[in-house]
Amino acid sequence: MKRGIFISLIVLTLAAVILYCIVAYRKTGTIFPTLELFDGKPTIHFIDVGQGDCTLVTYKGDSVLIDAGPVSSGMVAAEYVRMYAPVIEYFIITHPHEDHMGGATFIFDAVKVENLVLSTDTVMDEFYVQTLALAYEEGTNIIYLDAPAEFTIGEISVTVLDTFGVEYDDLNDASMMVRIDIEGTSLLITGDAEAVEEAYVLEHNNPALLDCDIMKIAHHGSSTSTSEAFLEAVSPETCVISCGRGNSYGHPSSVVVERIRDYGAEIRRTDTEGTIRLRVNSN
Repeated sequence: MKRGIFISLIVLTLAAVILYCIVAYRKTGTIFPTLELFDGKPTIHFIDVGQGDCTLVTYKGDSVLIDAGPVSSGMVAAEYVRMYAPVIEYFIITHPHEDHMGGATFIFDAVKVENLVLSTDTVMDEFYVQTLALAYEEGTNIIYLDAPAEFTIGEISVTVLDTFGVEYDDLNDASMMVRIDIEGTSLLITGDAEAVEEAYVLEHNNPALLDCDIMKIAHHGSSTSTSEAFLEAVSPETCVISCGRGNSYGHPSSVVVERIRDYGAEIRRTDTEGTIRLRVNSN
């Protein structure tokens, strides 16, 4: 009798686990117990990759990944992304610097990438060449942008701003800026854009595109970015700074931190908090 009850409990438990996995995968694209499964709210993940950038947006099984951090944190980024997004619909690289693209090869090894979005700026560094080789090998659709663009993934809207006419000396100022809209909340990813690019963006884009709730602060909080004029135009409620603990660059700059505080926006930092997850509330 007791043995029969025990076996029945095991069968019921296994059935419940299988049912959960089916529901989880259908709703979030992964069998892991994400908060999104229970409350239906999208999540923006600013993954702690040390001195670099890696941002994942997930909602109802759809996902967008912007940048992949440096080679040194590639495995960490890939394992995190695999937990929450076994398939990446759009993988966008803001610019081909190692601290933003070095981890891309690990991403390709860990998950399926349907579309890889790059600017037409190329480098011959190993991380770039290997990423392209893997993308071709996996049959990923590669999109090279030289003009503004829009993509829709389920209920996630992606807008690549006009940054393509900037005359730059450094690839930082060739960063693609990406706006994401999801459930009434807007996010602006700025890559490593510095003052030159910020000025161009202010002049060549509709102000409404810049007005966002959340901004990933450019260039890890460097003093060469996040001008007062740009901060005012974006008017974020929350600013996220992605940088490494005790990094040798002194990021984030105290000037930038003070500027954001004076503006009145909330500051979140991966060097002090680790990976930051922002839950999106429907408006």
